[in-house]
Amino acid sequence: MNPEILLLIILFIASFALLLTNFDLSVFVMLVLSVLLHKELFSIFKWDVLPIRLFMLAFLCYGVLAFFKTNKTFKEKLTFFKDPFVLILTLIWVVSGFSIYFSKNLYSSLSLYGFFTCIVASVLALYRYFRGDIERPLKVLRFYMYLAAVLCLFCVFQAAYYLKTGHIIGALWNIPGNIPRLGATFWDVNHFGALLAALIPPLGAFFLATKKRKRLIYLAMLILMTGILFLTNSRSAWIIAGVSSLSFISLLLFRKVGKKGLVGLGVVILILFAGFFWEYSDRTSPFRKFIKDQFHYRIDSFDSHIMLLKGSYQIFEKYPFLGGGYGGFFEHFSQTDIAAEYFGRDPAALNTRVPAHTIWGEALSETGIVGFVLLVSFVVLLLVVPLYTALRSNDRIKVLLSSAIFSALLGWFIAGIFYSYKSEFFWIIITLYFSISVGLLEKGVTVRSILARLTKSRLSFLVIALTAFILVFSGLGRNHLIPWDEAIYAKIAKNMTDSGEYVSQYWKPVE
Repeated sequence: MNPEILLLIILFIASFALLLTNFDLSVFVMLVLSVLLHKELFSIFKWDVLPIRLFMLAFLCYGVLAFFKTNKTFKEKLTFFKDPFVLILTLIWVVSGFSIYFSKNLYSSLSLYGFFTCIVASVLALYRYFRGDIERPLKVLRFYMYLAAVLCLFCVFQAAYYLKTGHIIGALWNIPGNIPRLGATFWDVNHFGALLAALIPPLGAFFLATKKRKRLIYLAMLILMTGILFLTNSRSAWIIAGVSSLSFISLLLFRKVGKKGLVGLGVVILILFAGFFWEYSDRTSPFRKFIKDQFHYRIDSFDSHIMLLKGSYQIFEKYPFLGGGYGGFFEHFSQTDIAAEYFGRDPAALNTRVPAHTIWGEALSETGIVGFVLLVSFVVLLLVVPLYTALRSNDRIKVLLSSAIFSALLGWFIAGIFYSYKSEFFWIIITLYFSISVGLLEKGVTVRSILARLTKSRLSFLVIALTAFILVFSGLGRNHLIPWDEAIYAKIAKNMTDSGEYVSQYWKPVE
């Protein structure tokens, strides 16, 4: 037997045994494995087979076993799925599975769906573990922050070693004439940047809420992680950091001084933006030189992301209801109108399956309007629970932490317009943040009661209106009028506008 296959079997058995005997320890092991994503360093037997994925497979087996063991009756099983978080995530999984019918690469779709199945099982098992005990997810979150700080220290070593020897360890992207991009033990530097950007806001909340010696530790971690985040040179991660910082400050100002605080912040941002624009307009400005040095070599990348977004929408126009199949983006994208221009700009993409590089475009193109609406519902659920506490609670610590969680998630999903996050750490953090948000709710307030209030607000109308807009206007004007009935009705409408007679509908042949 191949030694690597034997190693895979041993790791799977060990993971499953650990889950059965010590679930608490298993959670922390999973966190450590979730950051060991560099394929050249950690893959076993096959390129995409990593220890964390074996652990997630064990989680799937454990989750199914635990579900049927603890929910013995049909009523108990049904009660578990009444939780909005569980229900919406399960529906996303179901719709993703049905969408595969339209995929043009069944192997790729089934492989990715198998990965997503393990993710969903792991998330639901974690959610059950965290639910009802706020201290558990907080403890795990602190551990994840310390782990991220250790990765940042590794980045310092990584950069120093490269500058001294010229050798690369882990994820370090050397860009001639520019600062190397640091990614620690990740495969994708952008993912490492996203992890840091998502952890910094709650870390800042812990710093503000702590009055003891631990505050110095949090401050040191903040400085270190912010510095390394800058050195990842990840635009998507910077979007997360920028949006989350602005959102966090806005929420605190709103709580402190109301709408006047938001207006004042808007004025300050406008003045700063005008100053930066003025400085950039000066061709001899050092600021202009810095921006150009950092971004000139990545303009093609930006344009490529825009093309992928356009391609996602073109796929959606062809498969509006269930999309082109979960994991089947590339094959459908290759047949879109924008594909020729994209491959002409980036010929290397012809040799690999290009992903959508967008959370929203991926959902729209691969699972259609059904999957997209479910994703929007899931994101609204994730955001509205911490936002409720941030705006309503009188507890300073709860306000700080809820504001930080809301801001981090908001930044993540806005950055998701231009980048796709579906790695294991993304789902772990989502589960952590939502579990903490639920635990921070005041006594007597539930997720369902918050959603009940939401459905009575204007936001629900806006969501319905947006969905209707997409359904009604997608593909409008793409085809000619269909002969007979559709053409006749169009001509009758034209006759009404030409004659000014809007009561009597009549047919008048074309002269």
